[in-house]
Amino acid sequence: MFQHSATAPSRVAAFVSLLVAVTGIGMRSDPTFAGDLNWAIEGTWITTLGTGTDHITLTQTIMPLASVQNRFTSVMKQVNQNPTYFGVFPEADTATDWVGCIARPNPESYEGTFVSYLTRVPEPATGSPLLSQTVAILVLSGAWVLTGPDAWTGEVTIAAYRADQDADHDGLPDDGETPVDCSVLTHTGKRLGLMPRCTPAPPSETIDVVVDEEFVISLASNPSTGYSWGLANPLPAWLEFVGQTYESSQSDPPVIGGGGVEKWTFKATDAGTATVTFEYRRPWEKDKPPAQRKTFVIVATFANETVEVTVGQDFVISLQANHSTGFAWELANPLPVWLARVSCVYESVQTDPPVIGGAGVEKWTFRASAAGTAVITFQYRQPWATDVPPAQYKTFIIVARS
Repeated sequence: MFQHSATAPSRVAAFVSLLVAVTGIGMRSDPTFAGDLNWAIEGTWITTLGTGTDHITLTQTIMPLASVQNRFTSVMKQVNQNPTYFGVFPEADTATDWVGCIARPNPESYEGTFVSYLTRVPEPATGSPLLSQTVAILVLSGAWVLTGPDAWTGEVTIAAYRADQDADHDGLPDDGETPVDCSVLTHTGKRLGLMPRCTPAPPSETIDVVVDEEFVISLASNPSTGYSWGLANPLPAWLEFVGQTYESSQSDPPVIGGGGVEKWTFKATDAGTATVTFEYRRPWEKDKPPAQRKTFVIVATFANETVEVTVGQDFVISLQANHSTGFAWELANPLPVWLARVSCVYESVQTDPPVIGGAGVEKWTFRASAAGTAVITFQYRQPWATDVPPAQYKTFIIVARS
């Protein structure tokens, strides 16, 4: 670690020592040893310091100071800052970037020294400018070895000094000062290189369908190019694929290779919600990304059932259920003030012999206190699975008459 001398002679000696350490002067007679290794350290890196209990992440830029690649300048920006240096200097409220120098003593290894400052903004005095005050000086010194063209590993120390340990105010701790804290940390780095662009999720289209009724999804296509649509994900058990046809576009005169529409027919056998994604590709190009994607959200519900009731009289809505699975029906929307829930009971289906875990019926009893029309929806779900869509929906239109 570099320590600054308070006297002029020792200051010169310290500067010369630092110059030797940073530039590599006197280390080798042949300064062209950088060509011995093809791995270059200049560039942008993601650096991680392991504290034993957590990790400090920094973005680091390294730039050469000479063509022989044996000395560099570098700046590190700390991502997850702790301005108080883990509580050692609680009066601090800001930390600066780490600035430093790096030397390459041999083709395989590097050494570096960095400095950062912890500062605070004092209460402004009348008529005086508002300047931040240095609270602490942090000096990071370390050595590391490239383990590949895009990775390194090593060890560093961080010495923390109080601001008053820099009596001559030159920004470095004075010679002979003992750090308030000295920590040893592991040091790893990974080069930030070019990365492939992410593929955004395709926008989805919602299709509302009725249980037991077929519906069609139409997709523009042109088989003459070799491309066709295919399902990219499996269908849920309640969503059946019925068939697929192709219809050429009609034109006068007909156009050879003019394209057309693929029509995919499905049928929902039960209520539910599913995401269906199609990919447009050439079947033999399995290793290439699809030319297009289309995503649809299928929402299948039962056809609304109308229930006519008399004001003041109880009425029952029966719903098939199986409580042994953990699923139960619940109201998906609030009731109007004139429609009250009276009770809900579950009755197992009686069989001979009895079936353990067999199905049953939930019987919901309501009473209308006034004439009116309301839509009530039930949803079938496991009460604890709040992040999972309901397995089924049932909707009823209640018409109450006096």
